[in-house]
Amino acid sequence: LTGTMDVVISPPSASSPSISALEITYDSIEDIECTQNGKPVDTCVDAITYLNTAEFKQAMASAIQRALDHMKEYFGPALEDAGASLEQLAAEQGEPQVQVHGNEDRSLLQAHRSPAKQMALRATAKPGPGCPNALTIGILQVAASAAFKKYITDELPLHANHSFAKETISREGCSGSITAIAGMTFDADLKLEQIACNNAVCAKLVRWTCAEYEPLNSTVVVSASSMSFNVSVSNGKMSFTVKNFRASLTGTMDV
Repeated sequence: LTGTMDVVISPPSASSPSISALEITYDSIEDIECTQNGKPVDTCVDAITYLNTAEFKQAMASAIQRALDHMKEYFGPALEDAGASLEQLAAEQGEPQVQVHGNEDRSLLQAHRSPAKQMALRATAKPGPGCPNALTIGILQVAASAAFKKYITDELPLHANHSFAKETISREGCSGSITAIAGMTFDADLKLEQIACNNAVCAKLVRWTCAEYEPLNSTVVVSASSMSFNVSVSNGKMSFTVKNFRASLTGTMDV
């Protein structure tokens, strides 16, 4: 039998990530400068105080989430880069079965049968209980990285306000209280470093293989070699640089 046909493997889909926790780490804080009424001063609010504010963390988490909202646009190219094809899928299933625009081809797991030549796509972290295999998570990471790289620039620089209401502060052995509104602006060359699956619940089985996960709990790591931070408080200003900034976000999505 000889002939030709056109087939389509539908790209997988994923819901927008829901972030539930964010942890921040860094190597050092440098280049601290403080001014009041335009003149340099030796003492100002500790830089760590601003990094620990809920407003800073929320602004960072929201920007990352909005950038990752676009990752479904990149699943198709990620699958293509992984070498997923109808012939490979059918051959490795043991029998030729053609699905045209079928719901069963919607899963990220269609890519787990891709050839070993794309080992570079494999996720570096070992998947947790119930998670898709490493190559599938790798393809998810490729799509997320592409979306993040393009759309995070639309979010930067980030802005947030923190209200000090007789808040106790301390620096270099001195302590006191402050009542003011601090306007924070921070910028960095953020990149998505890793996606790791912590655990997942299978919502739909197709041929003894999980086709849909609701939810998939994952950790996303975002990093920057340096982050510039500027603060305006009443008649004072502060600036500093955070070196080797990393943000680890934990959340869920359906895939």
